Amino acid sequence: MQQANAALYGFEQEVLTCAGPAAHMVQLYESDDRLLVRNAGRYFAEGFGRGDRGLIVTTEERAEAFRREFGRLGIDAAAAVRDERLTFFDSHQTLARILVDGYPDAARFDEIVGAALRRLVASNESGALRAYGDMVGTLWTARQFPSAIRLEQLWGKLLAQVPFSLFCAYSIDLFGTDFEAGVVDALLCAHSHFLPAGSNATLQSALGRAMEDVLGAKVASLPAVKLERRPAWPELPRAESLILWLKKNLRDQAGDIFVRARQYYQETA
Repeated sequence: MQQANAALYGFEQEVLTCAGPAAHMVQLYESDDRLLVRNAGRYFAEGFGRGDRGLIVTTEERAEAFRREFGRLGIDAAAAVRDERLTFFDSHQTLARILVDGYPDAARFDEIVGAALRRLVASNESGALRAYGDMVGTLWTARQFPSAIRLEQLWGKLLAQVPFSLFCAYSIDLFGTDFEAGVVDALLCAHSHFLPAGSNATLQSALGRAMEDVLGAKVASLPAVKLERRPAWPELPRAESLILWLKKNLRDQAGDIFVRARQYYQETA
């Protein structure tokens, strides 16, 4: 696992530590959000080290996980909140305030989230801010896809107006039907960086083993995997690209491949 983690962290370290204004990152996760919490912790820890302010919009359960991760990294979250270096918003309460008939209202979003961002930026000498939000993921999980994308667009508008970076999270099963090019197209187009959902080297190895199990000698005769991705998409990690390619080009065998790949991946993750 050490080599796999190194392969994972090489890409993530650069993105998470060097996230500048207007960077808009997204990470997918399943029921296990430990890697998400670790990545978000590193993202904010790097920002605090540079004097950035932080805004976290999440559930109370995940906020507690973030606080524990901050503690593991030597960051006193309670002190950061007292000093107004860090602000927590409850994602369910915030959604209730910005939704009108189930759809994000631009004026309400700006009055609540936009105002908080501008206040945090104005109170910081460096003017730098890092934000995390999973309201979009909550809407996506509820299958309110147009509302989730509209909320991404409102975040994007703020990114163009206020100097901050944003880390988003969605609970999406890479092997399931929600992770297909046509389904996640708008989601991908809304972001500048796509973080691996897990150890990409381990995930890619699991996919390779599963393909050999299901396809046998036919694996050698497969055409080169080249995902037809839109220019508006961020660069995708190799494993995620392979999953999309399999769903498009080997639909009849993809289900069996994913069943085995999930098993292999869970054994080593």
